[in-house]
Amino acid sequence: TPPRPWPAAGAGAAAVAAAPVVTMAPPNGDVGLQAEETLPKVPCIVVRNFPDSWQDSQVKLVFALFGGVSAVRFALGADAKRMAHVEFKKAENMAKAVDQLHLTHVGDGDLIEECTISCELSGSAKQSTPAPAGPLRRVLFVDELPMLKRPDLPPSRKEQEVYLTSLPVEECNEEQIKSWLEGFGVVDDMFLLRDDRTGKFSGRGYARFKMHEQANACVEATREDAEEGDIAAAWSESERASQRASGVYGIDPHTAFAGPSGRVISAILGAPKLKAADLWMFSELYPNRDRGAPQPEGKRLHFIATCTDEQFGQLRSALASALQSFHEKVAKRLREAKEAKEREAKEREREDQQRQQPPPAWQLGPPPGGPPGHHPGGPPGGWYDWQRGLLPGPDRPPPFGHGPPGWFPAGHPPGYPPPLHHGAAAPPSGWHGGGPPPHIG
Repeated sequence: TPPRPWPAAGAGAAAVAAAPVVTMAPPNGDVGLQAEETLPKVPCIVVRNFPDSWQDSQVKLVFALFGGVSAVRFALGADAKRMAHVEFKKAENMAKAVDQLHLTHVGDGDLIEECTISCELSGSAKQSTPAPAGPLRRVLFVDELPMLKRPDLPPSRKEQEVYLTSLPVEECNEEQIKSWLEGFGVVDDMFLLRDDRTGKFSGRGYARFKMHEQANACVEATREDAEEGDIAAAWSESERASQRASGVYGIDPHTAFAGPSGRVISAILGAPKLKAADLWMFSELYPNRDRGAPQPEGKRLHFIATCTDEQFGQLRSALASALQSFHEKVAKRLREAKEAKEREAKEREREDQQRQQPPPAWQLGPPPGGPPGHHPGGPPGGWYDWQRGLLPGPDRPPPFGHGPPGWFPAGHPPGYPPPLHHGAAAPPSGWHGGGPPPHIG
């Protein structure tokens, strides 16, 4: 029996998981909003520049990858604009969230209206976090990007790897996490991601199982009765990229980010104003042997950049946009292929129905007993017998070369066609005379 999404890891973890979610959303637009200074002074993230359509559900979705939200409190800032205080179930993840989402374009245009949000730490979380440094070596794996437009496709039998979020790395070590995963089956490889600044595990990682069925059991178990902040497993986008066009997408995901040489496309470099030498793409298929390339972080599809916090937020948005366009392209291709199959199926069904219908009478041959008026000895004065073909008689059609009365039974009329003499031209069209054509000056 596969384990639950996570076994009890201590009273501290249980208390955090059981913490109630507090929501203070405005009941009607900005009506009833508190002033920011009246909110409790607790560690939180202050979020600004989001649209009026955002409520607590949109805020929770944006921060879902960071361990879950325990409270969302809307208020009016000093500029009289709407803002939100967001508290996490795991306060230690707030700095990471600010690091990745500040000045980042978020939203899918459907459930979440798109915008570029501003994030900053508040309360004791701000005091315990060092000030942002200058350009820093940053690592971003493809599965860390938001994938709100990812096509909902059944996995192929070749898929054996899952991407995990909300792993309890504070309470459990690598061996304990791997031991839990082995409750689903043999784990051939496990790779936990680290925070760029602290070097500590971030709570996200990859697990490759020996068999597809074992990976599928992990995905299904973490979906069942899952709550916000629980461990979640999804099929690895990095593994799908390693399968190129033979995967479920039918297109190589690498093409969303780079050209055939492996160099990141200029459209991604433009927004954060990065140089080609500052951004690198790596994967199993793109080891990038350039002498100036940094050391890759494993074999999964990832990006390494040297940039500031602001540039990293813009880079993350550009990569997310490129991946979203790729997913929309895949969805369109799959939709068109499905529609083509449906048209072919309807055409086959129509042809089958036509084959099942009786043919028209003219295709069935002569009726029993012969045609109407048939006489065994031949129709009187007639010329056709349906069994023996042409019969003699005044009404039968003349033999070849003989026409009806008034025609010339021996063939053509006298003088036509005229004999061709040396140097003579062919008769003009419609000419019926018996002699040579008139001289044409």
